[in-house]
Amino acid sequence: MNFDAAPAGNPFLGKWRAPGGDQHRQVEPVAVRDQFVARVDRGFSWLMQRRRWLGLVPVVLIVFMATVLPSAKWNSDLASLNYMDQGLLEEDRRVQQQVSLSEQMRLVVALGDDEAEALNVNDEVAVRLRESIAAGELVNQRSVAALLPGPRLQEAIAAIAFGDASLPDRLARLFREEGFAEGAFADFLEFLGGPRPLPLTFDELLASSAGALVRIFRVSLGDRVGFVTYLQGVQNEEAIEARLVDVPGAVFLRQSDLFNSAQLDYQRSTAQLLGWGLLAVFCLLALRYREPRRTLISFLPSLLAAGVTISVLTLMGRGLDLVSLTALLFVVSMGVDYSVFLVDAFDDSNPQSVAAALAGATLACFSTVVTFGLLSLSDHPVLSNLGLTAVVGIVSSLLLAPTSLALASPRRWG
Repeated sequence: MNFDAAPAGNPFLGKWRAPGGDQHRQVEPVAVRDQFVARVDRGFSWLMQRRRWLGLVPVVLIVFMATVLPSAKWNSDLASLNYMDQGLLEEDRRVQQQVSLSEQMRLVVALGDDEAEALNVNDEVAVRLRESIAAGELVNQRSVAALLPGPRLQEAIAAIAFGDASLPDRLARLFREEGFAEGAFADFLEFLGGPRPLPLTFDELLASSAGALVRIFRVSLGDRVGFVTYLQGVQNEEAIEARLVDVPGAVFLRQSDLFNSAQLDYQRSTAQLLGWGLLAVFCLLALRYREPRRTLISFLPSLLAAGVTISVLTLMGRGLDLVSLTALLFVVSMGVDYSVFLVDAFDDSNPQSVAAALAGATLACFSTVVTFGLLSLSDHPVLSNLGLTAVVGIVSSLLLAPTSLALASPRRWG
């Protein structure tokens, strides 16, 4: 199928020649499309006739952003990005109260450079938590300290158990007086009469029949070793944390704090990527146009659109989070395309090229807004933030794209 040049005054229409035929048949115009392009052309011409005022829009937006952006905040609450049915949450809490032996979101970790040091710290943690239980700050604790004290405590116990040669005979007499069967503790008493053993290690305990009970308590954190104490019935976490604050190597952990900290790290890295992405886009535009004026005209709308989006989110009381920053990445990527289309069409010799490019950008923006606009109506915070950020950013990019042409040469519009 061969195409001839488009008729003058309408870049969207053309003629086509059927293969093997000499007759031309004019493609009938689509009325709605013709009217749409004509309206865009008239509106754009109206704007360009007032381009002096139009050139103030970037200045006004910069003042607006300078006023609003200082109050922008990070949303560090990871839970706010999740949506759960309140009835299900209440049911989950009720079930956990019936079957769970420990807290799911709060625990204590005893850290050391090696296993021996970590176990010694864990013994001190167990003492402090027993004080918390006595004070009503905690219901119970689950720790490996009961089965595996640290080497320091094991040595102290061994000094008592193996330091007195008469201890086996005295214990045997006490067992008989209490009614235990004769010889029930013979192996134990024989063991006490032997040489002092080396401190028990975690690996030895793990290899015994008690291994399944203690496996969950040990963790490796890089080059350091940690032993976890699981808490049950935390009544006053501030008081518990205060009791542990002077124990070297003891850390009171809230999983929510860890998640929020990780989210903030991701937000910072995403913000840095956004900045590097803007720089990369600017450099590509500079290489394409090799002219500061056109480079700035192409780049400015997407940059302003990103700032306007953050400002609008701030005015709506929404903090910046990982989702909104991610959405800004493709807002900038898509928004700069609108400006590039208009700048390239501006350099075209056809006076209707800009209107045609703007009509195409408007249709592209409309389809994008419809898609992401539906997401913004979602009850789920992640989908809602993604959709809202995209809608505000894309619409801002489109509205600012023709505005940037006010900075271009005014010879085409007298």
